[in-house]
Amino acid sequence: MKISVLIPTYNRKTMVAEALRKIFSFQPRAYHEVIVSDNHSTDGTEKALFQEFGNQIIFTRPGKHVPAYENWRHAYLQATGTHVHFHWSDDWLERNFYHAAVERLQSSGDAIAVTTARIVEEDGFDSIHYSQGFSRELGWETALRRLFFEEGGILPYSPMAYIIKKDLIQSHWYSELTDMGGVSPITLAIGPDALLVAGAILESGKQKMSLQCLSGPYVNFRKHKESITEKNLEHFRLYRHCFDWFIQRHDVQLSTPPNGKAPKFRLIWPFK
Repeated sequence: MKISVLIPTYNRKTMVAEALRKIFSFQPRAYHEVIVSDNHSTDGTEKALFQEFGNQIIFTRPGKHVPAYENWRHAYLQATGTHVHFHWSDDWLERNFYHAAVERLQSSGDAIAVTTARIVEEDGFDSIHYSQGFSRELGWETALRRLFFEEGGILPYSPMAYIIKKDLIQSHWYSELTDMGGVSPITLAIGPDALLVAGAILESGKQKMSLQCLSGPYVNFRKHKESITEKNLEHFRLYRHCFDWFIQRHDVQLSTPPNGKAPKFRLIWPFK
């Protein structure tokens, strides 16, 4: 098992360097590669990273400056591992997520691991601690319910909280997502991130696999004024729009919950 750590970035040389230092502080490293996809930064990102990390990282760029979502995909296409981890350049690992995920996935034979996560204020204090509950593993239907409806527990929307088998998301890069009120989820990169998670869960269900839940938190989401969701708070309901689109596109059938009530979307801010 080999994890490709994918770090798309743009003009965040200081934050991405902090993220890389955290990654490289954990041992052993034999089971992962680190790919930085720089979206044509103008702040000296390439020079700074090569000076500090050299050949510890694989540095790449798309052909031109592209929307963030396309830069994520560019990073994904460079991956040579069996699994991927989307590591946002402004966030960081708390502990050795990769070692814990490898150990659990190899012992279970499953394809996705998720950790609890927390959002950290700029001053270092926790804002919110997200947890998927006390479950050690979840079936695909339960996992989708928690992702879409927060029913019975919460699953993070962000793929940074997940280690995912690479081939589970290869067919879930969507260019045809419809706008909501003239606002594009592709352009803002709000919604497609959670659909990568949803697509992976759906595909794992077809293979009769479970979602492995790790304790933690193993990841920290940095809450700052330049993060995508902070800058576009008024468009956060794009997640609801994208979930509805996904359910209809894939004809996802979720059985009636134990209380007999139809599930409803609920959104809890701030998810990264």
